[in-house]
Amino acid sequence: MREMIGISSPVLDSNGAVMVPLLADSKTRDLSRRVSRTQTLDGGCVITDGGFSHGDRTWEIVTKYEQSRWNTLVHLAEDYSLVVIASAEGLFLGTISLLEPVDETIRFRVLLKEKL
Repeated sequence: MREMIGISSPVLDSNGAVMVPLLADSKTRDLSRRVSRTQTLDGGCVITDGGFSHGDRTWEIVTKYEQSRWNTLVHLAEDYSLVVIASAEGLFLGTISLLEPVDETIRFRVLLKEKL
């Protein structure tokens, strides 16, 4: 079964929700920590770990192009600075930062803000 995500407006909007089946080249499982490494004069290093935050995550989503799906995503991207994203991982708040039709697909980027 293909993984799906749901995207909706944060307030009631009869045209503000869509289910998106993910294609194989979607990237929604990235995890990284806020880590920096600084070289020291003695040849070693210092690692500073600021922890993990969902706010550092960026999802690259690819789905099959359908006109109704495209129309809803355009509406959400144009009219809402934040959207609610439901996935198998949980419920997130984020923003659609890029939306484009490519060949027979819709490609868009979601910058996560937080896990709800």
